[in-house]
Amino acid sequence: MEEYEVDLRDYFHVLWKQKWIVIVTFVVAVVTALGISYSLPKVYETRTSLLIQPPLAKEVGGEVTGTVFAPETYKQLATAPDLFAEIANDLYPDADEGLGAPKLPGSVSVEVEETTAEGFPGRFPLCLRATWTGNDPEILPVLAETWARRFIEKNAQLFSSQTAQSYDYVKQNFDQAQAELLAQEDARDRYKTENSLEILQAEVSVLQGDYQSYFDQLREKRKQLASQEATLVGLQEAIVHVVQGDYQVYLDQLRERRKTLASQEATLAALEKALSAESEYLTLERSVSNDSLWNFLAQEDAGQRVSAIPSLVLEDQEFNPLYTKLRSQLSSTQVSAQSLREEIAYLDSALKATRAAFGGTTEDQALEGTISDEDLWNFLTQGVGGEKLAAFPSLTLVEQQLDTTYVDMRSRLISTGASARTVREEIFYLESALETTQTILKEKRVFLIEVQTELERYAREISISKGFYSSLASRLQEAKIALAETAAAIRIIESPVMPTSPIGPNKKMNVAVAGVLGLFVGVLLAFFVHWLFYAEKKEQMGKPLPPTHGELSN
Repeated sequence: MEEYEVDLRDYFHVLWKQKWIVIVTFVVAVVTALGISYSLPKVYETRTSLLIQPPLAKEVGGEVTGTVFAPETYKQLATAPDLFAEIANDLYPDADEGLGAPKLPGSVSVEVEETTAEGFPGRFPLCLRATWTGNDPEILPVLAETWARRFIEKNAQLFSSQTAQSYDYVKQNFDQAQAELLAQEDARDRYKTENSLEILQAEVSVLQGDYQSYFDQLREKRKQLASQEATLVGLQEAIVHVVQGDYQVYLDQLRERRKTLASQEATLAALEKALSAESEYLTLERSVSNDSLWNFLAQEDAGQRVSAIPSLVLEDQEFNPLYTKLRSQLSSTQVSAQSLREEIAYLDSALKATRAAFGGTTEDQALEGTISDEDLWNFLTQGVGGEKLAAFPSLTLVEQQLDTTYVDMRSRLISTGASARTVREEIFYLESALETTQTILKEKRVFLIEVQTELERYAREISISKGFYSSLASRLQEAKIALAETAAAIRIIESPVMPTSPIGPNKKMNVAVAGVLGLFVGVLLAFFVHWLFYAEKKEQMGKPLPPTHGELSN
């Protein structure tokens, strides 16, 4: 088989022969690139850079006190999905607008500038650069700023010292302890307002004073009652002694009066018998005197009247002296007897009163006179007659009076009894007041102890809370100082700016690339068409026919 060597000129002849394919392909590619370049939206770009400093001690050569990660870890933190979700929520809280959360990772590219120093990352900072691209030049700076802010908020504590990292925890516990302390103090103040310890102590003190005063008064009243009861006993014994003496006197007088009354009644009986035997008047006969007789006879009709008189004897009547004397004695004896009866009645009543007093009663028995004036005159006008009043030798009435000693002791007894009853009432009142005061005092003391116990409990709880609060305050102050002394772990060293000119699409580059691609595709198409043409001829002639210069030129 005869071999054919392809010359470079053959390729040029093939390309020249198929030049229209190459030209058309090139033109189509360029035109398409221009159309696409002009139809695509403009692309803008902005970027921001963050300086991440490893947490170091104050001294230059101090050890790392925080956490240090590999550069790839910082890149993963910068492109975390939750970070993009927070950015989207900040920018588009209502709906997915603009780029939206799913498109944010494709809109940013993060680069980490590494270092080759041996001490990395213990001593040298790290630069994290984020480049944001998009079609809206106004939203790009906002996206970059929001990303930087969220990244710093989310990851700043990862690069701070342990003391600075504990600031939030200490601050939270400090606020909680402060709130609990204030709540306990408020509860204690409310409890003290509702249950004032000073007022309770004053009330207990006043009740103690009242209790002591009642107790002293009760003791004094009991002494006074004992004295008055002793006086009552003495007065009662003296009155019994006096009453016993009076009783004996009344009894002796009664016996004597009864004897006298019996004698008087016997005398009355004898007088009444003698009086019944005597007539009240005596009849005396006498003649008319001569002068009276002659005077009578000298009258004209004297003879006729004288003849009518049987005799000239005259009779006179006069009181019987013996009858009058007996009647007088009878009346006197009756008066005396009536007086004795009245005295006996009085003595009987006095004996009854004395017996009642001796028996222990306290009724006041009044002693009256022997005979009242009205009773005496009524008696004298009955059966005796007013004409016989002059026959009495005397009409003197004797009155009896109460024993002044007895009356005085009786008055003292009544007064002392009344005073004793008053003292008993006062003692009863004081005992009741003392019991009531004692009950209230016990209740107040129990309540005072409860209030003191509750206040002590509040004091203990507040003391414990204050200790915990002071400890947290000290730790919080230390955390504040450490946070203030420690440089910011992440700093923005390049703020994003709004782009003024787009970075894409690059028409020249697109046209150049499209032209190159068009030429390449056109050459390939030219050779492919040439191969197809000679492949058909080969099949028709049965053997390969190498292209000739003439054929190529034709």
